[in-house]
Amino acid sequence: MTLQETLYQNTNFSIRKSTLTETWTRKTVDMTDDIFQDTMLQVIENVKHYYPRYLILDFKRSSYTVSIPSQAWLMEKVGPILENLEVDKVAVIRPHRFLPKVSTEQWVDDWRYHPDFQMKMFYFDTESAAMAWLYHDVIRE
Repeated sequence: MTLQETLYQNTNFSIRKSTLTETWTRKTVDMTDDIFQDTMLQVIENVKHYYPRYLILDFKRSSYTVSIPSQAWLMEKVGPILENLEVDKVAVIRPHRFLPKVSTEQWVDDWRYHPDFQMKMFYFDTESAAMAWLYHDVIRE
């Protein structure tokens, strides 16, 4: 079910699969760090409201490069909150453009190997690969 559609992000929730999907749009080419952080705070609000077991952050159409300060902000602010909200797994679908892709991989890797975070997180190139991992623990490289 579609919950929200904004300029930068669309939100869907599957009750049956207990999966919240946040999809960033092509309009992210104009997105600033402040707007990116606002979109991530909206993700937190959606998680608080729907309590999904799984979270998909779909950046495949995104043109936004996550800055170093925003990567640090994700680790300091978003990570601990999602951890406390008991999301089991977060699948991140990487952007196709080079710099946005690399910046996304950096913060996902920082998150994955952080000693305080137990939540599983991995990045993928496609939604089908992300879902195979989320629901069946299958990793397709």
